[in-house]
Amino acid sequence: MVDAMFKTLARCVLVSLALVLSPAAAAEPVKLKLSFFSSDTAYLYMGGVKPFVDAVNSEAKGLLHIDVFFRGALGKAAQQPQLVRDGVADIALVVPGYTADQFPDNAVIELPGLFRDQREASLTYTRMITANALRGYEDFFVITAFTVEPHSIHTRQPIASLDDLKGLKIRANNPTEAATFEKLGMRAVIMPAN
Repeated sequence: MVDAMFKTLARCVLVSLALVLSPAAAAEPVKLKLSFFSSDTAYLYMGGVKPFVDAVNSEAKGLLHIDVFFRGALGKAAQQPQLVRDGVADIALVVPGYTADQFPDNAVIELPGLFRDQREASLTYTRMITANALRGYEDFFVITAFTVEPHSIHTRQPIASLDDLKGLKIRANNPTEAATFEKLGMRAVIMPAN
């Protein structure tokens, strides 16, 4: 199912490019730079980005080629949206929570407990972007929008109740997550995973 989705996305990208490329430009493959802030062994790359890139590069058959720049070679995680705006990258994996000020409505997707699973959250997120219901996406053509699975809290000491979380220092991914942890009595520090 995932493989079919990426092939469909690849075809959509190719059709879009075919409509804007002149015949002379099509003689040389179009090279696109994809900025990825983590490594080529990250689950996010292996399960999401790589299948998409492989599908586009395979389906394009010399018309188009995506080159991936790993480990923040073009810019750090929080710089990804600006890299696309500035033309440094043609495509980037953007984590809106890392730049919450640029995507102010994304907190509604990041709140815990709203969705049954990753699929439901991703479909809702995609529909909201398609409906122009979220601010911050006006400068971009969003190829795909997805969320990750619900996260769990890991500690060194056993936790038997919510009271046991009070006072613990914890890494948070974004301001919404940090605010949630703070409400549970923890001391949250916002820090990207990589």
